[in-house]
Amino acid sequence: KDAAELEKLLPYAEDANVLQKFSQVKADNKKALADWLEHTQGVKVDPTAMFDIQSKRLHEYKRQQLNLLYLIHQYFEIRAGYTPAVPLVSIFGAKAAPAYIIAKDIIHALLTLSKVIAADPLVAPWLQVVFVENYNVTAAEKMIPACDLSEQISLASKEASGTGNMKFMLNGALTLGTMDGANVEISQQVGNENIYIFGQTSGQVIHRYAAGDYNPADWY
Repeated sequence: KDAAELEKLLPYAEDANVLQKFSQVKADNKKALADWLEHTQGVKVDPTAMFDIQSKRLHEYKRQQLNLLYLIHQYFEIRAGYTPAVPLVSIFGAKAAPAYIIAKDIIHALLTLSKVIAADPLVAPWLQVVFVENYNVTAAEKMIPACDLSEQISLASKEASGTGNMKFMLNGALTLGTMDGANVEISQQVGNENIYIFGQTSGQVIHRYAAGDYNPADWY
């Protein structure tokens, strides 16, 4: 298949009728994910909230811990009275290798944060963290079509390519990511105004490794 054929859809980008139907498909997919989470895990989520999803192998370079730090920051922001424009449901789909202790610690931290938020009446209406149990293809088939914001935040220079970001993008999710892997090609195709890129480039990261001048303790 020739992905360039997708350019034939461009004339419909400003078609109000098409966009309304697309929005309805997205809303239906979000409702399907919400129903599935309640059925499989007993977790209730608001399908009208923004679904912010990070779905990939649990690894330090994939930086689920960076997402975790952001959510902790958001927790304290909401506690201080700075509420977001819309409620946010942050959903993680991942598994850790059996002997990967740090990865399991990250899962534990996410689950703990989820419980803290759920028990806080000031924060719970605005923020929710969900860790999908036993993440597999079936779960991915529910999560990817329902995603509003796709987290592709692996450390630049570490991501060979990956196809998850493409699946999320083709299902209408906006991409938040680093300039690495297939994010580079996506940004070239959709334009920088239609993707949220942050962080250092692969070259800058490689230089820091060579220079040995980055110490996380200086920041955290």
